Amino acid sequence: MCAMWSLIASLLAAAPVSPSAISIRFDEALGRVDAAGDLAGLAEAAQTRRAGVSRLGSLTSNPQLSVLPTLRSTDLATPAPEGILTLTQSFNLGGLASARKAVAREEGAAAAMQVRALRHERRIAVAFAWLDAWAAQNAAAIAHEEEGQAHELVVRIDRGLKTGAITRVELATARAFAAEAAALHLEWEGRRVEAGAQLSNLLGLEAIAVALGPLPSYPDIEPASLDGTGTLPAKLLQVELTTEQRRTEETKAQWASALQASVQAGHEAPNQWLGSIGLGLTLPVFEQGHREQVIHEANAQRLSGEALLAQRRANITRDVALHELEHSAETLTVVKTQQLPAAEEAAELEAQRFAMGEATLLELTLLRRQALAARIAATLAEARFVGARANAHELLETR
Repeated sequence: MCAMWSLIASLLAAAPVSPSAISIRFDEALGRVDAAGDLAGLAEAAQTRRAGVSRLGSLTSNPQLSVLPTLRSTDLATPAPEGILTLTQSFNLGGLASARKAVAREEGAAAAMQVRALRHERRIAVAFAWLDAWAAQNAAAIAHEEEGQAHELVVRIDRGLKTGAITRVELATARAFAAEAAALHLEWEGRRVEAGAQLSNLLGLEAIAVALGPLPSYPDIEPASLDGTGTLPAKLLQVELTTEQRRTEETKAQWASALQASVQAGHEAPNQWLGSIGLGLTLPVFEQGHREQVIHEANAQRLSGEALLAQRRANITRDVALHELEHSAETLTVVKTQQLPAAEEAAELEAQRFAMGEATLLELTLLRRQALAARIAATLAEARFVGARANAHELLETR
């Protein structure tokens, strides 16, 4: 296998990895977000909407051409052809062309904002999925290592049983602990696959992903720098609200007065020609598009309430991000500087006491279990610590 797969194998500590797995680093995963099918398609659609504004003309209806061919017949002559040609053009007097362009511009802005919102959500989801995969891989490796050591202990205990120095209870205890480590390894291996599959689904990959490389590093963030963040959903709703308001104006203009101008030319047998110019006016007396206006007004009222709620939620999003920054750092400090060193030291000292016959196997397995839990907790705390910073930095990018 190539060097990359050797690195993966060492990271997973001999955990089984599918040959078709896709190894991806943290920065590579974030870099692939823009290439995901749905996000790339949405970005192209937004660009098409914005470009389409310039294609809107100043006239909102098409000309109508009508032809009326006839035959004139008399008792004294054969039938002679006649005909009338009419060209009609309608002109909206309510500013429909300007209203349509305003709606198209707002729809383009809303589409662009939707791209930003989806990209923001996807980058955070990808970051957390990669960190989940990384944590699960390392936890599986830790459990696998403990499983191997537990099996070695079972072999030593089994030898001692044959000499009469070890009881069957101690052998059963060792086997139970080895099975417990194996089950824990399998559990985290399953979580690794689930997290990798989630990462692949988010990025549109064709195989289950494997988190490759070390954890990313982020600079410290000042709490005040997060002020005003988390407002992207509110901004999107505000743009959608403005779009609905413009649609209401478009509906009013659509049913406004309209001027019809027509030009008519005709021929009458035997050699008579005629021409005329006509004007007509459509008045919004009975139908003014009230039903369509009410629909847009109701949507605008709904979006107004949602935008207000989203703005309030932005404050909660910021507060949660600040809390995670502080809480994850405190948790990591406690786990790595207190829990993990103390648990590993206790397990090592107990192993020495067991070797000298001063401790029981039950006491040893209890402390080894405690150390195992501390090592996994440290891995999870590291992933959560980085995740809090990744989330905060993504919030800063959307301000």
